[in-house]
Amino acid sequence: MRDSTILVGLSIAAILVGGYLIFYSQTTTSASATATNESVVTQVPFMKLADGQHAKIPQRVNYMLENKSQLDSLWRSVGASSTEPTVDFEANNVLAIFAGAEPNAGYGVAVSGIEDKSGVRTVNILFQRPGTGCAPAQEVTHPFEFVAVPKSSGQIQLTHIYATSTVSCQ
Repeated sequence: MRDSTILVGLSIAAILVGGYLIFYSQTTTSASATATNESVVTQVPFMKLADGQHAKIPQRVNYMLENKSQLDSLWRSVGASSTEPTVDFEANNVLAIFAGAEPNAGYGVAVSGIEDKSGVRTVNILFQRPGTGCAPAQEVTHPFEFVAVPKSSGQIQLTHIYATSTVSCQ
């Protein structure tokens, strides 16, 4: 009987020690996985190449251009009156941001920031509209902006965050 009690006690102790080791190793693994999955957010520099109000593109749409032929084609379809920007496509891509048709002047679109995190490049886009009391010209506009951004060394999943601000007329 005494031997049975000792065996049961040792079995319970072994189960408790095993349970503790399993729980402790899962906690440690979970903590280290969390630590390695935390990504660094990197602000990406960009340079405005062109902007305007008459893009001739009626819908809200964005493009990432990776070569000169893509830029040439889009630049012609935009109908821009300025000279096409010169871009080093070995080092950069071009982001073309279009606000779509707006009912009058006073609207605009601009890239306000770009960041990389975990292979995802996020482009922050700010849409501007005239404030109350403004008397903008009554013409349909199509705001746009082109920016150059350094190419990424990794694969990029391009996402956008949109925000709207009201511009004061005073």
